[in-house]
Amino acid sequence: MVFFKKKRDVISLQEIVKLTNSKLNKNAKDEQIKEVKTLVNAFKNDLSFLANSKYIEDFKSSKAGFCFAQEKYIDKAPKSMIVLINENPHYAYTQVLNELYLVPIFEINAGISDKATIHKTAIIGKNVEIQVGVYIAENVKIGDNCKICANAVINHNCEIGENSFVGASTTISYAIIGHDTIIQNGAKIGQCGFGFAYNKGFNHKIPQLGLVKIGNFVEIGANTCIDRGAFNDTVIGNNSKLDNLIQIAHGVQIGQGCFLAACTGIAGSTKIGNFVQIGGHSAITGHIKIGDGVQIGGHSGVTKDIKSMEKVSGYPAMPLIEWHRREIKLKKLNLRN
Repeated sequence: MVFFKKKRDVISLQEIVKLTNSKLNKNAKDEQIKEVKTLVNAFKNDLSFLANSKYIEDFKSSKAGFCFAQEKYIDKAPKSMIVLINENPHYAYTQVLNELYLVPIFEINAGISDKATIHKTAIIGKNVEIQVGVYIAENVKIGDNCKICANAVINHNCEIGENSFVGASTTISYAIIGHDTIIQNGAKIGQCGFGFAYNKGFNHKIPQLGLVKIGNFVEIGANTCIDRGAFNDTVIGNNSKLDNLIQIAHGVQIGQGCFLAACTGIAGSTKIGNFVQIGGHSAITGHIKIGDGVQIGGHSGVTKDIKSMEKVSGYPAMPLIEWHRREIKLKKLNLRN
């Protein structure tokens, strides 16, 4: 059974060299390569990659005929292997995969299911696929080359830019979404934020009057929730990537090029700079600022502002070197296994 369609059966070595701007460690014929596989599973006609030094032993013993690797690892390659020298093997093999395979998320079978419900005022672009059970409300705008999967709900006045993907059972409300953006299955975008005002023994709901604004080339993981703003909009900057099962509260602003790993939660009105990396299962309190280029270790609890380019970890989050010192001391006291 075939799950992933190929664009082509083979790709030549010289095509790969040109595509990825790589250099060969030795002279080689222009051979045909059939697959990209891991170091352990690859054989003579396969291409592999070394993107992490943890796998250097697998690299040494690999039967792959061809492999992307940095120049510093050439002397560790098997004699039979042709090394494609590249400073970013991870990206290089991604380029080859995109050349060989038709990724399902971008395969558009243009047409509108007769079991979809689309309001007459909605504007649907060209070459759009809208699957069964989709509901599109009044004044929605969907750009060209979009794919809207089964049972997705796009509520009134929302906009989705061209070349975007909306996964099955996703709900989008009060949102403006850029082009080339991927929203995976089950994501919930633009729902009411968690805002209440206490008075005389009762919690009164605060109207949430902001939007969600998502930039271009953004990816939102499965079952991630992004609340709309209370007054200021919730914003996700261009080229930021959010993993599955993330909670973004009302009024949070996330800059460009950020990476957020699964199960991260960010409380309301926090501002996160550009190119920030947040490890999985981290919790970030509200109304704080996190500077550009910050790295936050997994399972951290952030309770105060973090300056640009700092690396922090632990709870409460502290500079990484301090956290390492504390962990060493606790281990010596037998308080860590």
